[in-house]
Amino acid sequence: MLHISSLLLAFSCTGKDPGAETPTPPESTPVCARPADAVRDAGDANGDGAVDVADAVLLLRHTTQGGPAPACLDAVDLLPDDKVQPDDAFSLLVHLGEDLFDTDAVQTDHCDEAVPLSPPSDCASLQARVQAPASSPAGAFQASVLLEGALPVEGWQLLLSAEGCTLSAADTAGTAAARIVDDPPGRRDLGYDRSRIHQGEARSLVVLGFMEPVALPVGEAQTVLTVQVEAPDCGPCTLRLREAVLAANGAAWPLPEVQAEVDICG
Repeated sequence: MLHISSLLLAFSCTGKDPGAETPTPPESTPVCARPADAVRDAGDANGDGAVDVADAVLLLRHTTQGGPAPACLDAVDLLPDDKVQPDDAFSLLVHLGEDLFDTDAVQTDHCDEAVPLSPPSDCASLQARVQAPASSPAGAFQASVLLEGALPVEGWQLLLSAEGCTLSAADTAGTAAARIVDDPPGRRDLGYDRSRIHQGEARSLVVLGFMEPVALPVGEAQTVLTVQVEAPDCGPCTLRLREAVLAANGAAWPLPEVQAEVDICG
């Protein structure tokens, strides 16, 4: 039987009972968009003081769909060539997902007077879960990460770490992050996916649509990442999901840390 360790992130007025999914209902916590502050670094498209997947999605929607303009065009001209275009968004994704694109040459001196984009004022019901067996014999088992919420999530970044066990592989095959042409099909149409094991941790950066906006179904739990876990010794194994950020409605929605406990040989 599967054991799901989760943290439900919702308004208390939603009436949703977290006890339906977890043995002990966690406290209800609102999830709010990161507040707008100032453009401090290259790539900070929305001016919330951080550079993450939400900036890449906003930049894509501006350059391919005529969406809201970035807070400071200089900060997102990453090539730089005095043009803001989809190539800049792709460069930002490569920088975030693979750490291969150097943004040090981008000048943000003229961004001091930039007006940050106003994030959504309402908080929203969002949920992140780590799904794993409650117990497992020594050896290997599979775990997964699920997302669910009341917003059209177009992209996300997350980090999954392990204690008392080891992550040996991370993959989006068979999940919502798979390509629409895969078998089974996912939801990603072009988009971007960089999911890997790096320094013992599973790191995943996904944008579902590049030229056209694509989002996860609202209100439906979707598996977005699977990991292979190696646990050769008996004892507790803790899978911890942290640094998760969702991109929705032009803003970044940071999620609190959640974890799952697996009893090896239990």
